[in-house]
Amino acid sequence: MLLYPVKTKRFGLPNFRVPNQKVVFLFALLRTAVPPDDSVITKMLNDNRRLFRHLQNSIFCGKRRS
Repeated sequence: MLLYPVKTKRFGLPNFRVPNQKVVFLFALLRTAVPPDDSVITKMLNDNRRLFRHLQNSIFCGKRRS
């Protein structure tokens, strides 16, 4: 797991939304496929998709999507 602070002034794209704070925290999960066979990789991809959909609709994205 990675969790590290980033100054929001580094994000300069006009339509890229960030909280009205000086610092935000980026979060990432790091996973490995051990053993690296097709069934393990398929399960990880399905888990990643499910987690991504869940987070899209959570408070972590700053706004709930419908």
